[in-house]
Amino acid sequence: SAGLLGELSHGRVAVLASGAQTEGEASRVLPELALRGIPVDVLPIGGLPTGEVVLEGVSLPPRLYQGDAFLLQGAIYSSMPTPATVRLWRDGALVEERGIQLFPGRNRVETRLGAPEAGRYLYEYEVVATGDGFAQNNRDGVVAEVLPKARVALVTPQPSWGGVLAEALALQAIAVQVIEPRNAPYTLDNLLAYDAVIFANVPAIDLHSTQQELLETWVRDYGGGLLILGGENSFGPGGYYQTPLERVSPLSSRIPEEAPKVAMLFVLD
Repeated sequence: SAGLLGELSHGRVAVLASGAQTEGEASRVLPELALRGIPVDVLPIGGLPTGEVVLEGVSLPPRLYQGDAFLLQGAIYSSMPTPATVRLWRDGALVEERGIQLFPGRNRVETRLGAPEAGRYLYEYEVVATGDGFAQNNRDGVVAEVLPKARVALVTPQPSWGGVLAEALALQAIAVQVIEPRNAPYTLDNLLAYDAVIFANVPAIDLHSTQQELLETWVRDYGGGLLILGGENSFGPGGYYQTPLERVSPLSSRIPEEAPKVAMLFVLD
């Protein structure tokens, strides 16, 4: 009621209303509260007014690594066609400003960015349009958690071949360490230092049983990322049958008695 609002001396007020006052003097009291320094947020219900523009949300990929390129996306709802200005902010600093044309309904804006140094960053979109009645719903943001560059262990008995793949991955800002099988991690702490492990043509006999069991634990219990590349010394020919390497692989390493009719199968998604 207007009597209750008139007694407020501190706090914050949220008004949810259709805009049609039936009783009291809220239209007089609310401006007075603003003059006292009490914030007043107004949320219209029963439909948006003509010309209203709302920034509904901002999204980005769930996981970002330092140096990644990614798309920041925003959803803007407009009740009518109107030109607008969209601003992009990072931690309160203006990054970009551009004009767009909004159409009735939901509009999408996106910006391609490069992830900065590892850390937490607040990205916000702001939209400004002529005829928009409520500025309180014109800005929204999302916190980006940028992780350090991914560390990958490339285990292979052929270091020269591994170096070629490591150079290719380095172009994608992925730090790769080429390791011979006998030097692969023997402890969980050392294995947890990597985001992923690649096995390139590694026969099971080149790995100690402790290394194999540790790898299985890392994948099963800690969600480690394992990529096993084929070759003359991996899977069936590599002696993976009934070893931890076979258990962590989606493929069976059992060599059939009869030669298969298909030597190579490509499955494309």
